[in-house]
Amino acid sequence: MCSSWRLWNRGITVNRPIIPKRKKYEFYGDQPENFNSTVYGVISIIDRLLKKINSSNHFTNKVQELISEYPSIKTIDMGFTENWKDGPAWKK
Repeated sequence: MCSSWRLWNRGITVNRPIIPKRKKYEFYGDQPENFNSTVYGVISIIDRLLKKINSSNHFTNKVQELISEYPSIKTIDMGFTENWKDGPAWKK
């Protein structure tokens, strides 16, 4: 695979998702400044959308399994914080 096709450590610079400001849709807790331009932010937003469609989805479980399967990939390069597993999208 060509390295230009990598997404995991790329910043999202065009058409970044907008983080909702309305209290009903806001993300709880402190989010990194670049939240909507990282893979971590996009995964969190996808999870939020999926929970509205199907509250029993297992998307974040699958992401955690994938990250565990490839421990050499640095989650910090994807915009994940050091304590990402304690964040709102990842708590069970």
